[in-house]
Amino acid sequence: MTPPVVDVDWLDQHPEAVLADVRWYPDGRSPLEAFAEGHLPGAIFISVDDVLAGPPSDEAGRHPLPGPAAFAASLGALGIGDDDVVVAYDDAGGVIAARLVWMLRAIGHEAALLDGGITAWAGATSTATTRRSPALFTPRPWPSERLADIDEVASAGQSLVVPASAPGDVLLDARPAERYAGAPDALDPRAGHVPGAVSLPAREHVDADGRLLPVEDLRERFTASGVTGENKVISSCGSGITACHTLLVMEHAGLGAGRLFPGSWSQWSRDPSRPSATGAPAPLQPDDSGDQRAAMTVGGAVPRAVAAAGTGAGTGPAAAPALGTVQEPSTGAYDVDAVRAHFPALEAGVAHFDSPGGTQVPREVADAIAASLTAPTANRGGLTAAARASEAIVAGFRASVADLLNADPRGVVLGRSATQLTFDLARTLSAGWGPGDEVVVSRLDHDANVRPWVIAAQRAGARVRWLDFDPETGELTPDHLRAVLGERTRLVAVTGASNLIGTRPDVTALAALAHDSGALTWVDGVHLTAHAPVDVATLGADFYVCSAYKFLGPHCSALAASPDLLETLRPDKLAPSTDAVPERFELGTLPYELMAGATAAVDFLASLAPDASHADAADTTADTAAGAGRRARLVTAMTAVEAHEDRLRERLEEGLAALPGVVLRSRAAHRTPTLLLTYPSAAPGTAAAASEHLAALGVNAPASSFYALEASRHLGLGDAGGLRVGLAPYSDDRDVDRLLDGLRGFTAG
Repeated sequence: MTPPVVDVDWLDQHPEAVLADVRWYPDGRSPLEAFAEGHLPGAIFISVDDVLAGPPSDEAGRHPLPGPAAFAASLGALGIGDDDVVVAYDDAGGVIAARLVWMLRAIGHEAALLDGGITAWAGATSTATTRRSPALFTPRPWPSERLADIDEVASAGQSLVVPASAPGDVLLDARPAERYAGAPDALDPRAGHVPGAVSLPAREHVDADGRLLPVEDLRERFTASGVTGENKVISSCGSGITACHTLLVMEHAGLGAGRLFPGSWSQWSRDPSRPSATGAPAPLQPDDSGDQRAAMTVGGAVPRAVAAAGTGAGTGPAAAPALGTVQEPSTGAYDVDAVRAHFPALEAGVAHFDSPGGTQVPREVADAIAASLTAPTANRGGLTAAARASEAIVAGFRASVADLLNADPRGVVLGRSATQLTFDLARTLSAGWGPGDEVVVSRLDHDANVRPWVIAAQRAGARVRWLDFDPETGELTPDHLRAVLGERTRLVAVTGASNLIGTRPDVTALAALAHDSGALTWVDGVHLTAHAPVDVATLGADFYVCSAYKFLGPHCSALAASPDLLETLRPDKLAPSTDAVPERFELGTLPYELMAGATAAVDFLASLAPDASHADAADTTADTAAGAGRRARLVTAMTAVEAHEDRLRERLEEGLAALPGVVLRSRAAHRTPTLLLTYPSAAPGTAAAASEHLAALGVNAPASSFYALEASRHLGLGDAGGLRVGLAPYSDDRDVDRLLDGLRGFTAG
């Protein structure tokens, strides 16, 4: 791991490091002009206001942390990628540049502060503008254990005035002593400091040359302020900038990480319910416990803490645990309660068994979409920051889908829906078909993997052959495929899992048979991807489609295929549009906000790996975010999701077996947690009536054939289908109990 602070000699030994010029002047001077007048050779300029802070507000302060997606897009647009080591500098002793370094290190990225900043550089500076190619910087959430919200700050402040309330907490104020004492300040509506805060000016950590004091001196300063290296420390300042320097220096001195109060005084002073204190820092005195505490006069009573331990950066009971820390570290078990806390829709109290038609969305996905819409974006390119941001979002989408499916990101195509992608590729693939050629479609499939091929075959004069399944067992076997394969079979279209009855055919065996006959395989993975780890290479799928809204994301889809295979296909496209793969298959300007949301959904899934813990959240979040680390965590996470859902499915099946008149159509040995219920001895429309009964109880379980028209007919259910019950990562035992109770009541009635 890169140390938190490095010197120019370290830079000489690490020429690969990305230099970031992070100058900023509160007096109104232009840092960009200062950069243009001279900077370290090869450095890029990073704006505090545009990159390192979100929009200011009374609720969040003058420099709140930006959203993870916006931060990632900005860095990616500037050419900083997941694997780049960043060294930041300024001309103010590091108190500004430390903001970038702290932000990066908080999410597990390699970064360091250049001791002494630009003044420590002995060589010539440069006036040339460095342009780096856009890179992939994967969004990673701000870990809750590195942040403190305003109520936790109030609690920490109280512990300094009333030690028994929370002994060991230390609240540091990094502003100059005069601002702490209450000198008039045009930046904020009130002067003073948070009651109980200890004054420890950040600029006093450095000498006259802007270099950090020796480590021994730094440790002495922190120790005198009550920091022991074992207690809880929160760092604040005016707006959350110089407070980062305090935290970085603490780490440099071996005193732990501490937490940042992002809004700092700019947030506290705007809340009239929060008391303030004034007066110069008082001499440190031992409190009753023997710890060092600052004795000071408090201007008003300190409110009792209202934040519960473990809340994240948000306030109130709805604040969710940080992504990447949703599991209990002591057991390694799948913690569904922690997962559910991320889904605002669940607060309505409805039990959702409608996930096969589309899942609920976690906050992180909504935040990523909002951040991409409010950040500067433009048509993709490399000229402007906005264009580079869009480029980075696209690259992030392809990389995340590739990790989810173990595919090549160069072969990931965005689509509006799986239906649209299948129709588009069916037209393209069938351009080479003719009379005598055959295409195999499955009666088990959603119509989106049936009708496009039927229509394409009819137009080409090719023959459609139907792949049946056993309606009694729900199984589709290799023997079923052998019966319809021929020498002229061009393509076999099959589902990875039935969206109606959950059957998971042996796609690997089916694909091998298809390939032996010289045919391509098109796998509809829309339903499968939401419930199990997927490896397109192991499946043998030449084409694999999935939809983000089925795995906690927004309404968009993706196709994964070999880039070499895609190179052989010539879709219809506009003359000026690129002919590069995969872009040649994507028509029009891409929906960047949906791509950002899909990436966030993949990252959220990766965070569900049961070994995530509060202790190592920074490291595991970094692993989640990039390359093989995210892929490995996705496999672990989806394996845990599969086990969780299968356990609930077995409970459901046991309860349903006891209900008179109910027939369970989901019987395959290998199946997803998707159950189809029918009432064959009851009047037509009973399944729909059961759905209405459940809806009145706040249980969503719809009745239909759900576009699996051929499957419903093959089961003898006509076009009506049955009552479908589907589980999701956020389903729990209480949901199962409510469903079973509701069905018992319906049956009894």
